Formats: sequence, structure tokens, C-alpha cells
Amino acid sequence: MRAGNIVVEIIGVLQSKGASMLGNTDDSIFIPLTTLRQTVTAQRTASGAYTVNQIIVSLTDMKYSAAATSEITYILQTTHRIVEGAENDFSVTSQEDVIATITEATSGMTLLLGAIAAISLLVGGIGVMNIMLVS
Repeated sequence: MRAGNIVVEIIGVLQSKGASMLGNTDDSIFIPLTTLRQTVTAQRTASGAYTVNQIIVSLTDMKYSAAATSEITYILQTTHRIVEGAENDFSVTSQEDVIATITEATSGMTLLLGAIAAISLLVGGIGVMNIMLVS
């Protein structure tokens, strides 16, 4: 297959997952970081170093999620030479974090819609009461 002006060999195809709230991964191409550095024009910082915007990690068992998150954080801190206690220049987001954020947003929307429904019911009830009073 040709990717731009680079010829690449396809070594596998992932199972189709379809679109989700985070995008459609079916349209993605995954290549090793070393291949990216050697062949593709990657983003460079002012110092000339390559930057990576996103790393996606998939676990076979979600019970290792916390351990994997802490290990990834440690490896990135070591690679970025971040001393203990200093602020990280990266973020690690797990699926549990995303689910918690979506749940919180959904709860807020449910509360808002409930309040609007209560106000509508009150206004409608006052209207019916006035009509009955006039009758």
C-alpha cells in the first residue's frame, strides 16, 4: 500500500469496531514509532525532537487497568525526565475516567430536564387552576 510517497507493507487488519463518541478507529493506520521516525515526516519541537500526540493502549483484562495506568505514567515520567513531585507534561486517561465524565454529564442533564419538567407542570397546573376558578 502507498501512504503518501512511502510504500508500506500491511501485516494485519483489525476487527471493525465502528464509530464511537471518541471517533472512528476503523479509518486509522497504526505503525510502530520507530517506523514513523524513520520514514514519515513527524512533528518536531523547536529543539528538533519528534513529538507524539497520542498513544493508545489496549488491555486484554480490565482488572489490570490501574496497574497499567501507573506503569505508563512512570515510564513517561522517566522518558520525559520529570522529577518526582513535578507536574507532568502529558496526561494519561483511562476508559474509567472517560466513563465517569460521561456519567457526570448525563446526571447533570437528567437533573436539568427534571427541573424543566417540574416548572412546566407547575405552570400548567396554575393555568388549569385559573380556568377552573373562572368557570
